[in-house]
Amino acid sequence: MSTGAQIMKLFVAQLKTMFREKAVWFWNLFFPVILMVLFMVIFGGGGDGGDFKAKVALVNPAPSASSDSLEAGLRKIPVFEWKSEQAVDSAQADAWVKDKDVDAAIVLPENGNSGDIKLKPVTQVLPLTYFVEGMRDGMVYGSGLFSSSFWFGIGILALWGVAAFSIGALIYRKGKVEVR
Repeated sequence: MSTGAQIMKLFVAQLKTMFREKAVWFWNLFFPVILMVLFMVIFGGGGDGGDFKAKVALVNPAPSASSDSLEAGLRKIPVFEWKSEQAVDSAQADAWVKDKDVDAAIVLPENGNSGDIKLKPVTQVLPLTYFVEGMRDGMVYGSGLFSSSFWFGIGILALWGVAAFSIGALIYRKGKVEVR
């Protein structure tokens, strides 16, 4: 029997074993879906952010290319209502927050090195990156459960799950682990 057929038989056997327990049906299948739908309904909005708007101020202490990119991304979020079109200094933002002219002040990092740019290629292959982006699109931008980015993230997560199961099955099969 080929390795692929053995892994498939092991997968089916584990799946059957898992579904014998009634609690597994709820906690592994229905609870995450219920929780996800609940969060989408609560935070999803109607595509334009709904009625909720947060008045914010932006502080950019050390302008650079990466902070300008981050600022441009923040300004695209529809639930933010900007107090000023330009970034302000931290003293002005603090005064606005204390006077309750704004709900929050977003302070961009001072160092212009932007170490997260080096991590960008690594984070794009992680399975939760796609899932989190889909959830963010649903909750912040209001795209909902029927958006392609959400289901693309679910698909990537499922592929990683199958790959992890296959690797684990190969490791345990070679180790002759007995389950009693």
